[in-house]
Amino acid sequence: MTDLTFTDSAAGSVKADVLVLASRRGKDGVELAEGQPLSRAAQKHLSSTLPEVGAEGGADEIVRLTGVPGVAAPLVLVVGTGRQAPPADPRAAAGTPDPRERLRRAA
Repeated sequence: MTDLTFTDSAAGSVKADVLVLASRRGKDGVELAEGQPLSRAAQKHLSSTLPEVGAEGGADEIVRLTGVPGVAAPLVLVVGTGRQAPPADPRAAAGTPDPRERLRRAA
């Protein structure tokens, strides 16, 4: 049986069979999605290795890597999520609700 565990520990320190990370297409190519606290060694390794193996960060792309420095898991899966869509409303990017939403919530 497979166990799936969620944790708020630093990603690289998790002792697991597989560490799953998200990537996306950035302006300059593939990049790791924000919110994945990794050591500098792991970030540097992934930033250089992903383009070398042809990763683009496209939706549903999967890259398998082993021996990532600073990562306790023996296998790292980097899953592409595609391009980051710009927010439809600039206020949403700043975390400010649309005035209509504020009115709805107050009602």
